[in-house]
Amino acid sequence: MTDTHADESPAPGDNNDDDGFPFKSFWAGKFKIPSFKRDPWRWNKEWENILRTLSSSKDVYPTMATLYSKDRWDSTELAEHLTSLKNVV
Repeated sequence: MTDTHADESPAPGDNNDDDGFPFKSFWAGKFKIPSFKRDPWRWNKEWENILRTLSSSKDVYPTMATLYSKDRWDSTELAEHLTSLKNVV
């Protein structure tokens, strides 16, 4: 698994996560947050700090629009990804 830089998006289908989830958290990769499994205290502390800085209009919506843009996914891959997300929830 490689770290994702803040200005890059992970490739669709990047399904590896150290915590055993069927996908890697985009936000954890974007902000280089450690694995919950490896260091739960640090993970929580860093998420709390980052959550206070995120803006829905400047950060969340534009990032998610880029991540899920039509030209990034083929329909089969997107369907599998969304099914994986649904199963986790």
